[in-house]
Amino acid sequence: MLENGDRGETVKSQEGAGLSPDDDLVLREELKLLLDIQQGLLLEASEDKEDPDLKNQFGEIIEIRDSLAEARTEDLPALMAQMERMVILKYQQQSSQGSNFIDPESPYFGHMRLLENGRERDLLIGSGNCFSNHLPCPIVDWRQSPISGIFFKYREGDDYVEEIGDREIEGEVTCRRMLMIEEGRVQRINWNGGAIEERHGQWIPGPGNVSQLKGGSGSASRPFEEEFVAGRLGRSKGPRHYSVDKHLKQITALIDQQQFDVITQPQSGVILIQGGAGSGKTTVALHRMAYLVSQKTGYFKSDTVMPVVFGPALANYIGKVLPSLGIHGVKPRVYQEWCSRLRIRLFPELPSSYSESTPVAVIQFKRHPFLLKWFRELIEKRELQFQQGLFSKTSSYAENQSLKELWQLLEPYPLVAKVKRLLQWSKGNRVAGDIAPSSNSSLMQVIERLVEDFFPGFQKNPESLVIHIWNDCFLFWEALEQGATDYIPGDFTEGQLKSIWSWCVRQYQKRVVTSGEDEMPVRESVVDSLASQGLNQDTTFKDELPSLDEEDDTLLLLLYQMLVGPILRKNGKPLRYTHLMIDEAQDFSPLEMQLLVNLSPKDRPSITLAGDMDQRILIGNRHENWESVLKLLDVDVKTMDPLTV
Repeated sequence: MLENGDRGETVKSQEGAGLSPDDDLVLREELKLLLDIQQGLLLEASEDKEDPDLKNQFGEIIEIRDSLAEARTEDLPALMAQMERMVILKYQQQSSQGSNFIDPESPYFGHMRLLENGRERDLLIGSGNCFSNHLPCPIVDWRQSPISGIFFKYREGDDYVEEIGDREIEGEVTCRRMLMIEEGRVQRINWNGGAIEERHGQWIPGPGNVSQLKGGSGSASRPFEEEFVAGRLGRSKGPRHYSVDKHLKQITALIDQQQFDVITQPQSGVILIQGGAGSGKTTVALHRMAYLVSQKTGYFKSDTVMPVVFGPALANYIGKVLPSLGIHGVKPRVYQEWCSRLRIRLFPELPSSYSESTPVAVIQFKRHPFLLKWFRELIEKRELQFQQGLFSKTSSYAENQSLKELWQLLEPYPLVAKVKRLLQWSKGNRVAGDIAPSSNSSLMQVIERLVEDFFPGFQKNPESLVIHIWNDCFLFWEALEQGATDYIPGDFTEGQLKSIWSWCVRQYQKRVVTSGEDEMPVRESVVDSLASQGLNQDTTFKDELPSLDEEDDTLLLLLYQMLVGPILRKNGKPLRYTHLMIDEAQDFSPLEMQLLVNLSPKDRPSITLAGDMDQRILIGNRHENWESVLKLLDVDVKTMDPLTV
């Protein structure tokens, strides 16, 4: 247990003049503890001589350190400041190199005292580990040290039983305090039954009715100032407002047992964090990301971890607070911007601009989850038709049986990959198993003609099949009407479907006029579809630029995944994210969620969803609850109990 000593008396008496004796005792203890910790950290740095560039500076630091014992009390702050300036370069270097950096300006946010077997010990909770003999007690990393879980799971006076490593420990939490330490000074102290803060150089007591962040069976005390949490734990004075949180390290102390359990969920799996406004969903999701990154830095790398949101304000907020949680080099993405860049890279022949007047019915239709099933079954139908034609057209060839065996071996591959390998096989290349390649030029010509008949332009650009399927779904009235009738009868009126179809046709016509996209045979088919409805082809667009709807990006990328396979990075490697944090999840359609889910490893998905159905602001989402959304995804989701405020 820490003892009050003479150094604690250096606290000016007038600073705590308005405090009760008990509050004053807490203040003196914490001020002394911080001073001892800061000195210990500086001493630890001054004795670290591994860096030859700083070796000469350490002699001066040690000289100043030795003079502290003889210095007058009023000279201590100046000497400490000088000593700190001399080692700050060392700290900055440690931080930039990713070592276990403890910032002496804000070394910890929690202080607990544990009674075990009649013996008390103090532990400080921060964002790094330090067990130096120069410290009066250890600082443990809340993300990595199992014993830090006691701070989040229990309250002062609670008995605890925990498994730490291979042994069980039990005892009592005799002291649990939350601290705000900034610029090397204690600014607030919060504990069970008390709270004090410094204002204008004076320490004053806080009100007794400390606001609570409730969750599950436990509750986390918030600092008594509402401003401390406004815009940080989800509470803000207006919609979609996010203030940059320089206190995020201290906010970690507010996490309660339920939230801590969410944060420390297994590394693989998909979890949903739900709760109303102000319940701390974003904060918990960010802490979960920080926890995962700290557990396996070699797996959860900066280029494979992605927070994705719908609004730029939240993306900007997350980007500025991630470093305070120890996450560096991770860039939050605004979904539409990220999706657009990816689609333009894969389909540069399509317009890069977007319509600003897309009808509501079109948005609702293109965000409707039935498209997932419609696309899959349409692709399966096309593949079956091609397979039947392939086997029929080659039935008279001696290689027919080998061809059938090859097609069966290619079953796990998406359609584009299958057809590409089929063409390679027909040209004399071995592509699968021990099936000998074909050397029959006549058979090769038959297969090439068949591919061109079923998938025009495939041999020139295999990925063009994605655009063909996309066009087929939206440009032909009969197909669009049949799809809506079969999958979502009654969701759209005939008038709405006609409006959706005519909008898509008009966009296609603008693309044809400016770029000649799909001149033949799709254009003739579209003209026939228009004529069947008593409409004429429109080629007057009043200088309108060709454009897509923003929703088309998601549809094209989904079709790419279904037809071609994994999306690749620019370096040719699969685009995979070891952890995805999807915030504002209520504004994502199931289509958009599925696109992102597909980017996580199938055998080890790690995704955190955070959202509140009552905060939806985007049109096109018809679901009223999470269950109806999540059941549409091709992944199992663990739904956590709602967080409450």
